[in-house]
Amino acid sequence: MDVRIIGLHSMGGIGKTTLARAIFRKFYCHFESYCFLNEVREEYERHGIIHLREKLLFELFKYKTFQSMESIPIQGRCRRTKVLIVLDDLDSIFQLNKLLPKVYEFGDGSRIIITTRDAQVLKSRADILYDVKRLNDFKALKLFCLHAFGQNYDLPGYEALSKSAAGYAHGNPLAFEVLGSSLYSKSINEWERALDKLEIDPDKEIQKALKISYDGLGDKSIQDIFLDIACFFDGEVDRDYMESILHRSERSDATIAISAILYDENKEPGNRSRLWRTKDICHVLERSMGSSRIEGILLNQSELEKDVNVGLTTFSNMCHLRFLRMHFDGIGYLCHELRYFQWDSYPLRYLPSNFSPKNLVELVMRGTQLVELFGNEHQPNGKLKKMDLSYSEHLIKIPNLSTAVNLGSINLRGCTRLFQVPSFFRYLKKLQFLYLSDCMNLKDGIEYLPLNVKELRLRGTAIKLLPASMSPFLGLSDLDLSACGNLKCGIENLPLNIKKLRLCGTAIEVVPSSIGCLMGLSHLDLYNCKRIKSLPKSIWKLKSLGWLDLSNCPNLQKIPKILEDCTSSSSLRFLKIGGCTGLKSIIELPSSLTCLAANHCTSLKTISRWRTPTTQDYDP
Repeated sequence: MDVRIIGLHSMGGIGKTTLARAIFRKFYCHFESYCFLNEVREEYERHGIIHLREKLLFELFKYKTFQSMESIPIQGRCRRTKVLIVLDDLDSIFQLNKLLPKVYEFGDGSRIIITTRDAQVLKSRADILYDVKRLNDFKALKLFCLHAFGQNYDLPGYEALSKSAAGYAHGNPLAFEVLGSSLYSKSINEWERALDKLEIDPDKEIQKALKISYDGLGDKSIQDIFLDIACFFDGEVDRDYMESILHRSERSDATIAISAILYDENKEPGNRSRLWRTKDICHVLERSMGSSRIEGILLNQSELEKDVNVGLTTFSNMCHLRFLRMHFDGIGYLCHELRYFQWDSYPLRYLPSNFSPKNLVELVMRGTQLVELFGNEHQPNGKLKKMDLSYSEHLIKIPNLSTAVNLGSINLRGCTRLFQVPSFFRYLKKLQFLYLSDCMNLKDGIEYLPLNVKELRLRGTAIKLLPASMSPFLGLSDLDLSACGNLKCGIENLPLNIKKLRLCGTAIEVVPSSIGCLMGLSHLDLYNCKRIKSLPKSIWKLKSLGWLDLSNCPNLQKIPKILEDCTSSSSLRFLKIGGCTGLKSIIELPSSLTCLAANHCTSLKTISRWRTPTTQDYDP
């Protein structure tokens, strides 16, 4: 069967998404169904895998359902359909396997295009791999001039200097931005002095160009912060959060937009402060040559040519190690100074018994084999702020984290063996972001939810009831209860400040009249609530409500008439009632309405007092 997965990979900023979108626009008309999932990495982190898979299914077949794509009817349709799918910006292999498991089959001639910064994500699945190349000289020069002069051509007298400077960036758009911006509004003499700093070495041109910004920082302590962020973190960073990880109080106004900074190649790797080149890391780890000078290690798995043999004493001399991001089996010792620790797909059931999290600021261990995290003798303290153990499907126990008084974010999405919310959660006064989506066996301990939580994701859990009253959750603005098929009631006393409420796919039968008290509610999702028959009149009191989804509610018989005192105050702009097969008439719709989706309303006969809106789908 001619079905191919095509991978596009490169460092950030080269143009993978632009290329994938151009291919999609040119060829989508040759396929029976098609879907472009944009920014998968961000959508995955915000909404989870179920949301993405539902979105994929709807885009392909225009059919929304909570039914799994592994189901026999859906798989049958997949096998009969020639599809074009683009998955843009994936960042992990377990993320890809969750979104498109290997059991998926599509029709003959189907094509799946994946873009990623990490080639390792593609190696086990892709039939063809393309390394997206840098810009050619002509386009590179135009882009460089845009950053250096604010226009896509040279200023008089700068022509030769512009060509020389653009050559140093070696076709990398990100390097053009950094180098061009550093030369913006400077004189010809300043340009010449800056360019004289760069060594003529084709393999180092991008790094040498970027080093201009580094040299301009001047102060050594600020340069150290620059190096930490450049070597170990991607994208934008929060200043206060970085200071807590870096354990430095100095501040820098420099824009950090690079992936690596060169250090002196003449030094022994084991005596450097930061290791991010795979060759150097393998040299140090396999020979146990690490010293107390090493503060950070970032090992890119996709660059490994062989397994790395790590002994029990490999990390024993790295007493100042603050950052560790790597993927391989076997570890005997971890430094107590660790502040940032990431190890996705960790292969063991337990962390080393001597590992102490007392200095951890962030812990990221997604898709691991962990059964339990820390032992009772080792507990984190007030330094820990973020913890992500998502999709660690074997995890059965979360240690008591009540000592982590500054913990602000916990991600346990997809930890399917968790059965209850730990009781100590109620003592985490600064916990604002709690993600428990896809914990399908989670049903108890809801009374232990932290009162200060802002975003609470319980999508796809087995909970039956919310706490008797959620009014004390004063800061809660985003509550996701989607696909909680056992949830029948419990939304009578929600916090007044809530802005987004997702109840789609629940067993709720009645929307209480008290919902009219939620004056801050702007987004209400009741999609696929098949037991709901009516809405309370008080729903028109929601002056902030701009988006209402009632689609696929087949038992919904009517939409209440707008209250007389609410006629001019409604802000509802987007209304979805598609698939409401029991809806026969709509007495009135607010004049604020601009978009209406009413497809497959087979019983709908009349709509009175209605200004014709623009009919379209809307997904905020």
